[in-house]
Amino acid sequence: MSDIISIQRPSPSAVKELKPRQLRRFYEPVILRKAIADIAHKHGTIKPPDRPPRPKTAEERFHRYVDKLANMCDWEKGGNTVTAFAILDTEDAFVYVFGCNEVSDAGLRQTAEFVVILLQKISGFRNLKPAEKDAVKKDIFNLLVLFNRPRVEKYLSALRKELMNCIKSCGDKTHNGPPMLEKWLQELHDAIEDITLEGVERSDYLDSCSRCFRQINTFRKATPTKHIDDVADEVRLHDNKSMACWSEMRHYLARLIAYERAVTTFVDTEAEWPELFQEFKIWPVSSGPRGKKPLGTKSEGASSIIGRMSSDDTKTEHYRKLAEGLQMEPYSLDTRIQNKCRSSSFKPRVHGEVLVLDWIIRKFDRPKLFNGYQYIGTSKGTCKLCEYYFQADPSQIKARPSHGNVYTNWAFPEVHERDGKGAIPRRQKIFDSMLGNIRIDAFLILEERSATGKRHDSNTYELVSRLQGTTDAGTGGSDTSEVEELSEQFEANLSFTNTSTAETCSLDSDDDDEGGGAALS
Repeated sequence: MSDIISIQRPSPSAVKELKPRQLRRFYEPVILRKAIADIAHKHGTIKPPDRPPRPKTAEERFHRYVDKLANMCDWEKGGNTVTAFAILDTEDAFVYVFGCNEVSDAGLRQTAEFVVILLQKISGFRNLKPAEKDAVKKDIFNLLVLFNRPRVEKYLSALRKELMNCIKSCGDKTHNGPPMLEKWLQELHDAIEDITLEGVERSDYLDSCSRCFRQINTFRKATPTKHIDDVADEVRLHDNKSMACWSEMRHYLARLIAYERAVTTFVDTEAEWPELFQEFKIWPVSSGPRGKKPLGTKSEGASSIIGRMSSDDTKTEHYRKLAEGLQMEPYSLDTRIQNKCRSSSFKPRVHGEVLVLDWIIRKFDRPKLFNGYQYIGTSKGTCKLCEYYFQADPSQIKARPSHGNVYTNWAFPEVHERDGKGAIPRRQKIFDSMLGNIRIDAFLILEERSATGKRHDSNTYELVSRLQGTTDAGTGGSDTSEVEELSEQFEANLSFTNTSTAETCSLDSDDDDEGGGAALS
């Protein structure tokens, strides 16, 4: 049994909005923290986030499944289709609840239909004969790359470009790669150069995808990938822009491979929990509306913002002096703050994981999640503000580990009159906790001029910095066309190399994920 529950817009009810003064108190340290982090990513040190552990327990394997499912629904680069899932255990079915950052009701319906078809294809896989399993795996793979076609097309295009850059890099005197590496790279480039995905019919697209993935897998088997890992790691840690193509190439290869690995994750999950694929319902949660720009000209200077962040005059003066040191070129701290405050795209929205958590809290006094696993999976690692929100929420439901980046386009879920007397105090408690954390975070980053964060929110651990690499552009992610929306982290190990730890929470992150940093061997 499967069913899609109709998207339900909340009935009209007066919204209890945060007051302008509250919004200013909250978003000022967010803007300051973001501006300093951008400086750190360009001119300072980027600290890599902790690597995820290899999934060992049943609960960790469940987390991987839900993250992977969310990742396969995140079909468009940017931040709009970032997806979050929770699985509730109700009397008559498992309810897959999902929400997206900013997707229309029609888009949510389309995603729900995709999930129904996907789960139905996976159902009963463990009972099939080997030949039947191969056919079903192929069918699942085709479904994934069809639904994610916009991403797959962009990944392949970017991979071609970075392959050419790596081939050119092999001719550099400072490059000490294996003698055959340039030949292998050229062979892969030549093999996929004429593969066309854009604008072709469905059958031709699937045939082209099959050819592309065969060539990538041939390359993985033939190539000494440890060298690629070593070069890419050196790039991400030391910001060697002339060699950045190696990190980029690894990223796009890993992102493409993530679709094959998703198939394995899904059929493994069906073998462990077949009931998840038998009686289920899909419940889309409507995306929240964009908020108004929360800050004005009063918030456009670091000195005035810092003055409102602490009542300790000694600390205030100390941090103002640190900020003053970031005013000259090329740092231009106040200019960065002004640009963010004035940006036409600075219109906060509720992120998908917060939408799902808020929906669960509204619907159930005591929500029962599958197997008692209090978890909301996401297509990408959570942002820092989502992490703080979940830490402060009394439900104790957890979200995917954060990739460490702050997005200024982040909003609290709406509170309505119908939500009862406890809704506003609950929001205020979360607000106060988050405000304290983000202030501490902003001051800490100001002290260190260093940020924990990722260039790609995928699981490749690529930390190459660029001036625009972590700037919001209204989508909740980066405004650089080559940079993923900072997401999918914590799903697979970054290495291509075949090691015993290469299959950590395999995903995408990878997002990244969603297996983006998964081993390519």
